[in-house]
Formats: sequence, structure tokens, C-alpha cells
Amino acid sequence: VSTQSTWGYSNCTIEFCGIPNIHKVRSYFEKLRRRNHQPWLDIVHTLLKKSISICDVLSSGQTKCVLVHCTDGWDRTAQLCSLVQLLMDSRYRSLNGLAILIEKDWVSMGHKFGERYGCKIEGIKPGAITTQQAPIFPQFLWCLFQLLHMYPTAFEFNVNFLDFINNHLTTSLYGTFLGNNDKQRCESSLKTKTIPIWLELFQNHDVLNSMKNPRYIPVEGRLPIVDIKLLIWESSTSNEGIMDEIN
Repeated sequence: VSTQSTWGYSNCTIEFCGIPNIHKVRSYFEKLRRRNHQPWLDIVHTLLKKSISICDVLSSGQTKCVLVHCTDGWDRTAQLCSLVQLLMDSRYRSLNGLAILIEKDWVSMGHKFGERYGCKIEGIKPGAITTQQAPIFPQFLWCLFQLLHMYPTAFEFNVNFLDFINNHLTTSLYGTFLGNNDKQRCESSLKTKTIPIWLELFQNHDVLNSMKNPRYIPVEGRLPIVDIKLLIWESSTSNEGIMDEIN
């Protein structure tokens, strides 16, 4: 396994996060389906813990930066970077902010929705379905579910917003999660054939209001450190589309 070298960078250190790859995640997802929650929750805990560690470096008061990367850059990197921004920046803790974050760090950065969940675009091969599928994005939503409970007043949205996103990940009703990258979506003219999930959501005020947190109090900057307490996101397992596609 190749790694980055600190040669020539005397002030740099390398920290391995120990986050399992997509094959382990797929295996633990199957255990989650069988009500064996612990392996899945262990990854969620690791993601949250490492995200907090990155926040510690960034908010240490010293001039420091963090480079985050995994094998390809569109799975574990997206998970960690998204969680760090949610913990550090209040803009992304709003309804509109989370939509921007997902578009920026997942959709535009090339998370392979097509390969990971079978979100196919007509006429484009989705990729190696049997070996490359893994619920990486739902796992990020699981981490966000934990943050909602760890910080009950810090987020403008509630779990209904996460349920809505999770439930439509594989329905193909919207173009947001189709294909592997912007190139495929552009070549398929998806903008003229589909609508983004956010447009449908933000135009329906009754539905949007049901996704708002009535206890929301904006907190500028980094959220305070609290104990990580993991809960089971029961409603997430109702998305049979993800269950079937990963199977």
C-alpha cells in the first residue's frame, strides 16, 4: 500500500485514520441489516472521532492545515471533510447549507453514486456493480444523525431531512444522485430531463417546515466538544432501495 511521504516536509505528520474500505463497509452493512449494529457503529464512531481530531488541529490557534485523502478521494475523504465542515462552520448546519455541502463535496467532487448504489443513467454503464457497491453516503448521513442528537439545537434541520435524502438516494426521481460524476450528468443532459432534489424540496413549504428543527439556535464557528453517544437510526433501514441495490 502506497502512502504519502513526509520527506522534505519537516513540520508535517501523517496520521492513519483506520477507516475501513468499501468492501468492509458493505460487509458491515449486511450485518446491520441482520440487527448486528456494532461493526457499523464502530465505523461511525471512528469517522466522528477522526473528524473531531481534524477540527482540533484546525482550531488549535496555530497556522496549520490538514490534507485529507483516501485511495481515490471520493469516499472516506468526502465523509471526513463534510463532517469537519459541519462541525466547524455554521453555514453548513442550515437546510440550504447542507444541500450546498452535499452538492460541493459529494456530487461535484465525483462520489460515484452510480457505482456505489446503482443510480444509473440511461445509456451509461454504471460500473462494476457487484464489487464497487457500498453505502458510503448513507454512512455519512448516519454520522450526521448522531450530530443532530449530540447538538440538539445547533442544526436547522431535523431527522426528517435526512430521511428524505436517504429515501430518495436510489429512487431515480431526481437527477442529483444519478451517475458517477458531473461529466456523465452533463453528457446525458440530465438538467433538461430531471430536477434536483433540492428544487422540489425547497419549493414545497409544508414539507420543508416539517424538516425544520424548532429548537434551532445558530452557533457561530466550531461546535463545542461533547461526548460521542451513538444511537440507532431506525428509519434509515426502511430504504429498501439501498438494501436491494447493495445486495
